[in-house]
Amino acid sequence: NHRCASVLGAAARIQGMASQSGHGGTPAADAAVVGLGLIQSPVGESRKRSAEESGMGGGGPIARARCDGQASDVALSIDSAAVQRLTTSQQAIIRHFISMLNTNRDSVVITNPLAPESPIVHVTQAWQDMCGYTSQEAVGRNPRLTQGENSDTNTIRQMKHAVCARRACKVRIINYRGHSREPFWNCLTMHPIFSGSKLVLFAARLQDYSYRLNSLMSLTPTQFCKVHEQLQCSIRLSRVQRASNLSSALRIDSDLGPHDEAEQVGESIGTPKSGTELLPTIPTQHVKRLTLVRLNHEPEYLSDRLRDECEKLQLSCQAAEMVSGGTELMRLEVHQASQIEGGEGVLALLHVMPEDMEGGHCISFTRLSGDTFQFHALFRSIKKRLSDLVQDSPPPS
Repeated sequence: NHRCASVLGAAARIQGMASQSGHGGTPAADAAVVGLGLIQSPVGESRKRSAEESGMGGGGPIARARCDGQASDVALSIDSAAVQRLTTSQQAIIRHFISMLNTNRDSVVITNPLAPESPIVHVTQAWQDMCGYTSQEAVGRNPRLTQGENSDTNTIRQMKHAVCARRACKVRIINYRGHSREPFWNCLTMHPIFSGSKLVLFAARLQDYSYRLNSLMSLTPTQFCKVHEQLQCSIRLSRVQRASNLSSALRIDSDLGPHDEAEQVGESIGTPKSGTELLPTIPTQHVKRLTLVRLNHEPEYLSDRLRDECEKLQLSCQAAEMVSGGTELMRLEVHQASQIEGGEGVLALLHVMPEDMEGGHCISFTRLSGDTFQFHALFRSIKKRLSDLVQDSPPPS
């Protein structure tokens, strides 16, 4: 439709997010809110909603995989030259991924960086549904087959840099579905996988955010690739038990057993050695703070959504990102004019922060100054506008 076309066309030109706040003293307030010393930096309806934000999954040319939540025997097939070139360690790692993924729900692609052009060696059924290619069409080809005219060139260049540097990254980009070339918003995390400190595979988890990003009214979503040094955390492969464990961009170190001597492709510079873990720090939340919890959405989208709602409410809003301990925190400073003549209004600090290691986030509200009753009314107003996010989130376990 007209709106989708206009949004996608404009999004190819990356726009920075709102600048940092000019109010003094708020970085200290940030640290008090999340309990961390923070490094601050500025932030720069094509498919049905039910098909959006699928996680990761298993079911491609390589295996009989987990389906409908039940694990089954995993057997590698050799019907593709790209699959035949896999080493013993690569096969073992792929088997682990397949055994813990739901092929119909989890959208995942695995590539082989040891082969020329880093070909795809496994895709889940969910990836095939999202990207519009069958496993037979995808295996052996480079993942750039989903790129198109409005895929941002700077984002693509940064993704290539991350792959060459063997680093994890987080990406939002416009991709295109198969032969129909229908554009969609792809939010993904890319994970280098190491065996004995040697890079052996890349895995990416994809989520379709087209419905949500195209529904934003007051801003144009940006495309980006994040490869911050502070985000370079790692996890052991044996701890990756479900798709949601890949919500953050992480280096994955295989601990499944002996490594192939043939996998000598160089050390990863500036990242932890195999066998060690450096997990993202989950901020401590203040029990008395007004908070929206268990929001199972990407933090960048939550920040965009807050800015969009503030614009609709005609609230002054300035946004920034903060990074510390491998964790991203989205920060918004919101000012609402006084509802009483001569009043000072209310100044509030909103943080989008992770709740767990599986993609759950919360939005914390802190009053910096102004009337307490007006602050609580502001919280209730924003909470009501975000009710769909709460309804979409899973119940507490």
